[in-house]
Parts: sequence; C-alpha cells; structure tokens
Amino acid sequence: MDITSQYMEFLSKNYPDVAGRLETLMNETPTGNTPEEIEKAKAKIDEEIKMLANDSERVHKYEVWEKVPPILRDHYNGRVPPEIMEAAERDEIYVLREMEYHPEKRNVDEVRAEVEEKYNNIFTPEDIVTFAAQSAFAAAIVAGYSQSSSAELARCRMESDNLSAQLDNPNLTDEEKQAIHLQFLALHKRKHDVIKKDWGGDNARGIKPNQPEKLLVHMFGKFHAGKMDKKELVAIMADLQPHLKDRQPQLLEYLQRKHVQAKIGRFDDKTRDLFAQYVLNELPDNEQSRVMEDAQRYYAKVRENLTSDQKAIAVAKNISATRDNILPRQHNLSAQEKRAAMPSALNQGNERTV
Repeated sequence: MDITSQYMEFLSKNYPDVAGRLETLMNETPTGNTPEEIEKAKAKIDEEIKMLANDSERVHKYEVWEKVPPILRDHYNGRVPPEIMEAAERDEIYVLREMEYHPEKRNVDEVRAEVEEKYNNIFTPEDIVTFAAQSAFAAAIVAGYSQSSSAELARCRMESDNLSAQLDNPNLTDEEKQAIHLQFLALHKRKHDVIKKDWGGDNARGIKPNQPEKLLVHMFGKFHAGKMDKKELVAIMADLQPHLKDRQPQLLEYLQRKHVQAKIGRFDDKTRDLFAQYVLNELPDNEQSRVMEDAQRYYAKVRENLTSDQKAIAVAKNISATRDNILPRQHNLSAQEKRAAMPSALNQGNERTV
C-alpha cells in the first residue's frame, strides 16, 4: 500500500496511533556502528512500515472510505459513520451524493428510499465505466444537471483521470508533458462550456436553460466584483428571468446553500437591490426576506471566524481587486479568505467536484 497523504489523513482520523507510529518510522534515521548494522536497522524500520501500511483490515476500510465524497468525509471530520461506510462499500453512489448535497439528511435508510424514488429511471451510460466517472455522473444528476450534461461531465472526468495517469510516467519528455497540459486546458474549457450551457442554455441552438438560478447568482457575483457592467447584467437577467417562473423550489433550495448565502451576504447595496428585483422577486415575500437575512447572518458568521490578520488581508485584497477590476489571486488566499472576500468563479469551489 502506497503511503500517500490521503492514506495518512485516513489513518490519522481513524487510527491515530498507527498514523503517529508510521510518521515516526518514516522520519527515523537508521543507526549502527557498521554499514551492516545500519542496513539491518533500516530493514527493520522498512519491515514495520510495510506491516503497518499493509494491514488488510485497514487497507480495505481505506478503499471504502475513499469512495465517500470528500465533502461528506469532511462533514464528519474524516470519521465516517458505519452506516455511510456501508453505503460506500455497496457502491450506493446516489445515496452518498444525496447526503453530500444535503448534509441535513443523516438517516441512510431514508435517503435510500428517497433515492429509489428520485433516480430509479436514470441509467449511467455504458461508456462511463470507472467508479470515479460513475460517481461524477451521479454527482451531476443530484446537483441538478441534465442527463446529457451529466454524461459529458463524467466523460471529462474519465479523460482527466487518463491524462493524470499519463503524467505519472517518469519517462515523459518536456514536449510530451506540455502536450498533455494543453489537453488539460482544452478539457477544462470543454467542462466549463458544458456547465455554462446547462445553466444558461444556448439560444443559437434552441436549448433552454436547465439551471438558470445558478447562472444568475454567478453573474451577480461578477457584477459585484466589477467584472460586468449593469447594462450587460440586465440583458442577461431579461433572458433568464422567464425561465425562473416554474423553478421556485429549485431557486429557493439553491439560495439556501451555504456557499451561495456567503456570496449573497457580501453583495453591496447596488448589487443587492438588483438581485432583489430580478431574482428574489420570483419568491414569496416571506421567503425573500428570509433569504437575505440568512445570507447576511451566515456571511457575518464567516467573517467572525477569521483572525484579525486574515480580515485585514481579505479587505486589502478585495480593495485591490475592485481597483484593478480583477479577482485576487486564489493561490494567495486561505480557504477562509476565499469564502469571505472573493466572488466565486464558475464551478470553482461552489459546485461539487464532478
């Protein structure tokens, strides 16, 4: 068993003593008075590492744990409850994804019954063969994507995994690596286009928006960040608003997600007023008020969790972004700072990994 960072994370959460011992062994320097003694000490360390890392019970549990979506694992701080582990061992992908998207759902048996009712007529395309891709397909379906979009996203996942496997080849030339990186870029654009078309449709091809509420929130994030002017925003709103008429439940459910609440909560007054006019207006009055109150409350909570230094950095970077009309560089921000200070990019950090 390769001792990867993820395997060590699993051990630290579920077998902390084993993780601690492995870490000690991997950092231990063999000692001895002669080369033979040093070699013997090294062999002894390697043997213990091998024994701890390859314990069949722990390896099996890790392989099951890997099947649980990372966000769901994080929800339980890495110590996944037995009933969810059982669902993972049985490859109940829709159960896992439904619980990932709806963390308030804790009863696995109830989720199984719900999944049977909601997704019993949905079949994974035959060419989507790997577990990761099948999980990506289910994740997209649960997230509200159409079956055709979900299939394309799953195929993108398979191609991405294949490219990653190619990059693991130590004998690649620089030119070959560059060619693979270019394929990654093309694949990223293809995935982006699938998501955008699913959200907002394609007028030229007569394809109606499937999830207009997601594109609306995304566009308001761009407007708030100074990356779109009001005229352009209003034109997009006029095209998308009619498609919200029959999507009140989906709109309300999306606006109640924590990452969306954090985004709405940081809107300035100008953005908030437009948001109320073009989006919240589709909801009953009592729901409009609740969405805004919850969003501002959640955003305040996120801000409270930042240290003084993090707040100062977030404010400074947000001011810089507004002045330069660009987003702060993501790799310079912590996860908390990103949530508190940055408009989210399309499908970046907000949609689940698919």
